[in-house]
Amino acid sequence: MMLTNGVDPYNGSTSIMNQDSPYVQTAQEDAQRAGVAVYSIAYNEAGRRSRRGSFSGQSYLNQVAEATGAQSFYQGIGNPVSLGPFLTEFRKSIDESYTINFMANVGGKHNPLTRIKLKSSQPGVKIHAPDSVRPGVVQQ
Repeated sequence: MMLTNGVDPYNGSTSIMNQDSPYVQTAQEDAQRAGVAVYSIAYNEAGRRSRRGSFSGQSYLNQVAEATGAQSFYQGIGNPVSLGPFLTEFRKSIDESYTINFMANVGGKHNPLTRIKLKSSQPGVKIHAPDSVRPGVVQQ
């Protein structure tokens, strides 16, 4: 769980038009390789860049969370009034986590990740899962 503004200070502009960050992409892939679900709470910093950067930061946090099977929590572009509801939801997500085993082909030499898509035949089941895994790594 991260409490962060999500802004990538190394990627230059925090404009809505600048939504590709090689650093965020690398963090996402590293977390997938390690089998880590990255949860976050968006909390903006004070100052001039806070409003402009909040959209990019939330977008980056959401990108990493979705790719790793986790969730990103935020409340509009402002800071949450209380972290309590987000921490309760995080705890619920952890309590309802399961480990699954399946066969998967190893990715290529330069990209050892394998794309997956999980679904359930049970009605009403909501699944949060990474979109790529590294075969041989235990996902939790």
